[in-house]
Amino acid sequence: MVDSNKFRVYICDMKSKEPSRSYQMVARAEAMEETTRRIQRATVDLWREMPYPEITLEKVAERAGVSSRTVLRRFGSRDQLFESCINNDEVDIRTNRMKVPTGDVEEVIRVLMEDYELNGDANIRTLAAESEFDLFGKMLRGAREFHRNWLARVFEPYLPGPDHPDYDRKLDALYAATEVYLWKVLRRDLGRSAEEVREVFRRLIYSLIEND
Repeated sequence: MVDSNKFRVYICDMKSKEPSRSYQMVARAEAMEETTRRIQRATVDLWREMPYPEITLEKVAERAGVSSRTVLRRFGSRDQLFESCINNDEVDIRTNRMKVPTGDVEEVIRVLMEDYELNGDANIRTLAAESEFDLFGKMLRGAREFHRNWLARVFEPYLPGPDHPDYDRKLDALYAATEVYLWKVLRRDLGRSAEEVREVFRRLIYSLIEND
């Protein structure tokens, strides 16, 4: 005869193990995701600090607090690691810019200056090495297309319709007035302060949208 009490204990014990196993799987997946994000953020931090050829998987691993084998197993190569950072917008450039409301010129200037102060030097190094690394060429083509499309959206109230003969000319002028190279010339080559650079950008942008 089956002891019903023992049977109930057995069933309860079996049920209690299922949530525990599921919890362990979720916790493991979350830990792996956190490790991936740590590696990607470490990569971005190093990109901001040094030229690409100096960034090794060993340096990334050390910064992220993991082994280089973990980095290699997770991403395969340095190029694939960088691509994952770009695809996931780990620098937050696209995310921050897409929050800018259409027509809000002051917010456009604020977001650009914040971006260039944080990432400008790294962007300039990347641009300088574009011809050396296929990855950079692919990345920068996408970045240029995104920047121009973003300008078309945020400055839409100040632009003629896309079919207007002056549309491309005006959009190109805004592109030139918001380029990271301009930030570099003013901030690094001429040694202007962040606020002085902001004021130059502001004057150029307003002159384009008010006088055309």
